[in-house]
Amino acid sequence: MKTTCGRAALWAVAISAVGVLPVDAADVTIDLNTTYQTIDGFGGHQDRGWTGYNLLAADRNVLYGNGPGQLGFSILRVRIYENSGSWSQDLVDAKDVASRPGMKLFATAWSPPTNLRVASGSSYKVDPSKYQQYVDHLNAFAKHFKDNGAPLYAMSFQNEPDWCGEWSCGTTAEMTAFAKNWGSKLRANGNKVITAESFSFNKGYYDGILNDAATLANIDILGTHFYATSKTSPDATFDYTLFKQKGGGKPFWMTEVYTADVNNQGSNAWPLCLDVGYEIHRALALSNMSAYVWWYLKRNYGPLHITANNAQAAASPGTISKVGAIMGQYSKYVRPGAVRVSATRVVQSSVYVSAFKKNTNGVDTVTIVAVNRGTAAKTVSFAAAGMKGNSAQKITTSGTKSLASDGTVAVSGGNFSVTFDAQSTTTLVIVGMSDVVAKTSMVADAPAGEYAVYNVSGTRLGQVNHAEGVAMNTEIRDVATKAGVYFVRPLNGTESYKVAVEGISK
Repeated sequence: MKTTCGRAALWAVAISAVGVLPVDAADVTIDLNTTYQTIDGFGGHQDRGWTGYNLLAADRNVLYGNGPGQLGFSILRVRIYENSGSWSQDLVDAKDVASRPGMKLFATAWSPPTNLRVASGSSYKVDPSKYQQYVDHLNAFAKHFKDNGAPLYAMSFQNEPDWCGEWSCGTTAEMTAFAKNWGSKLRANGNKVITAESFSFNKGYYDGILNDAATLANIDILGTHFYATSKTSPDATFDYTLFKQKGGGKPFWMTEVYTADVNNQGSNAWPLCLDVGYEIHRALALSNMSAYVWWYLKRNYGPLHITANNAQAAASPGTISKVGAIMGQYSKYVRPGAVRVSATRVVQSSVYVSAFKKNTNGVDTVTIVAVNRGTAAKTVSFAAAGMKGNSAQKITTSGTKSLASDGTVAVSGGNFSVTFDAQSTTTLVIVGMSDVVAKTSMVADAPAGEYAVYNVSGTRLGQVNHAEGVAMNTEIRDVATKAGVYFVRPLNGTESYKVAVEGISK
């Protein structure tokens, strides 16, 4: 449909200076001590039974790697086919993703085998008298994947029970009762249990679970879809008060969606694709969700764009689309384990902000994502008491940029100011070093590429071109001034490394 866009642009060099801003004068106040949900990740769905193709190895690397030109996804969703003879169709993709550190593979059932069905409305449902056989069917799928090198992180017992006509139906009462009486039995293979995934974010499918502690104990993740939401939906649609009151720390995942009309106009249609950034923002900052999962990964409306939705077009590697780039503004930098922190959410009526923090091996990272839906550039000031680090990396996707480096922004005492492009999604990454106990680390197995080098106070000293298999402490000698502990992080990523350098005298 639409023309594809290129991979991430080359890193530019641009410095923005800013003075110290009083906290009460800032447009956005970030409170690093007020925390919300932990992020599980971002991803999409793969389903050879419906698309007719698997992902290529190159596709999986782009989607699930987090180096330059990659998206940093960490979640893969697959379908539990009603026919066990089809269970291996997506194993090649599932095994690859499951083998990568930190990935989460989950599966969802659309329909039971035909012998377990009974008529319901315009479709059918699982025969209540055969729930045990249905549980056995789902557990057999989980065991099949586990035995074949793709253990499930989680499993959902019903896709879209409120879309009655194409697959199995289920009322809110039926799905709640199933969770209460049978949910815990789906943990047989060590996987977590996801609720039925409502098509329309129908809170009736979750109210009964949240209002009963015994039922809530039998599920591990609440899952829903956003097909009944759009950019015109009020914030109240996303602000699920009962979940915030009674969720008990359970994660809430948005497990399938494509935004309005992108399936018709394609994943490079701009500014249509900006809706993705706004929707992710509301999922995370209003619904307190921990995951956001797109529909098909490789499609002309997917994060990996192909020119046509058929096996012939899919025989070539997909290219990162605008949808993919917008998702990457989150997935590459708001990594699994990051915790959302308090931040002024709505700025100047068209700018929406969320903030996250994570500590990895003694390195503090604060990540801010801003969505500017306005047709003009906006300058926004920030204040975050206690933030470490003296500069922020700026990455932007707009009509003319895709995951492009926009240089660095000076930070002073947690205060800074940034200009966001019109109709854009921008990520700011601020790295600050915590007090740590030095230990020798050569870090020869870090991915090859350009790395920024920081001292323990958080001052950036320069950058090195790391060659895979080479001890990084040797490379750091080019920019380090003395022996000691240094920190390095890739220019296009957030995974940091601590390196002890000895024997320098300059």
